[in-house]
Amino acid sequence: MTIESPVGYFIGMAFALVVSWLLAKIPLFRHTTESQTGRFLALDGLRGFLAPAVIFHHILFFRNDAITGSYELSPTAMESIYRLLGPIPVAIFFLLTGFLFWDKALNSGGQMSALPLYRGRIRRIVPLYVFLVASVLLVTLLESGLTLRVSKGDLANELAYALSMGARTLPSINGVDVGGQAGAVTWTLGYEWRFYVILPLIAGLATLKKDTLWLLLAPFVLFGLNSHYVAYQWQFLAILVGIGFVAMLLRKNIWMYLVPFLFVGYDSMAMLFAFGMLAAHLVRIPRFKEILCTKVSAILVLMLVPTIWLVVGDGYSARAEALCFAVFLPIACGNDLFGLLRLTAARHLGAISYSVYLLHCLFMYLVFRTLGFGPYLASLEPLPFWLAMALVVGGIVVICTLTYHYIERPFIVHTVRPVNQVAKPEEATAR
Repeated sequence: MTIESPVGYFIGMAFALVVSWLLAKIPLFRHTTESQTGRFLALDGLRGFLAPAVIFHHILFFRNDAITGSYELSPTAMESIYRLLGPIPVAIFFLLTGFLFWDKALNSGGQMSALPLYRGRIRRIVPLYVFLVASVLLVTLLESGLTLRVSKGDLANELAYALSMGARTLPSINGVDVGGQAGAVTWTLGYEWRFYVILPLIAGLATLKKDTLWLLLAPFVLFGLNSHYVAYQWQFLAILVGIGFVAMLLRKNIWMYLVPFLFVGYDSMAMLFAFGMLAAHLVRIPRFKEILCTKVSAILVLMLVPTIWLVVGDGYSARAEALCFAVFLPIACGNDLFGLLRLTAARHLGAISYSVYLLHCLFMYLVFRTLGFGPYLASLEPLPFWLAMALVVGGIVVICTLTYHYIERPFIVHTVRPVNQVAKPEEATAR
């Protein structure tokens, strides 16, 4: 067994599920699973497998940092499944966000007011983010010895980034790399905020039905023709401008043709949100949904998951995004993969997935760096190392259950929401 063996992931994930199941049985935390009802129950369980996977991705970052002083995956880890245990879950999280919010737009006939949406998103995302930033600042103060290590101007810029509520990636502060490592996942919040900004602008397109579906399909065709989208962004946008111009000549409704520009205007990552929106249309086709909810479809999904690790090099490539969409779509239709996604343990992990996702690097930093266990843990043989990491992952699940209960949930429960505008908390959470 090597450090990069998948056995380490299965050991840690199994222990996380056991801890999660035990926590879900405690009366104080039963709400994490009892409140989950409706047609998106499988998606709750899916989140429960996605968020912990990112932990195992970053474990090898911290291990390599303890050995070499470089916070990155080692060359051998880059050849293992661990290289994708971060990007693939993140890609599916973006799909989830696009799917759930566009589903609400379709259900409400395109009526999505901006202020209630933004208020709900702020209450859902910001409280835990503030907790993360406060923790990072505290550790930074302790590790810097209360001395100023950078210029006042640089410190002001770093604090501005830290207080951007996820719009910008959490940086290193005052020359201490707590933020850079403990906030390693905060870059994804920027993409979500941008999606929420344009969502009220395009929600009205949900009423266009067939036109909207074809419109959502058009960027995918072009995107598939150019897997190196980022390198050829301007050429790609030029093609879309041409298509939009022709479309405007042929149809009266000009506004709807701005949608592709809103999606691709800043990054190919935005295509993942569009994939999720496309899924929201497809799950409404009864025969299509019936086929994807069969046992055969479940078997194909379970076969496709390991295939991703074999055929995908870049977790954010066009190929990876297409395969993620193929895995996600049956689950969005309600396929629970033979009950796997309806397990109590998985649904509990799904409920606390935002805490797990946002805070796990902070706890890993405390274990490896602040408490100084990094060199010792890195020196362990593979099996003892992963057994130790299983205990760490179990501890993260316990702590994140507490942060969900005491930090996240109060803001979710007291969020005032018009029913036709924003998804209920269990559905709207993309983490």
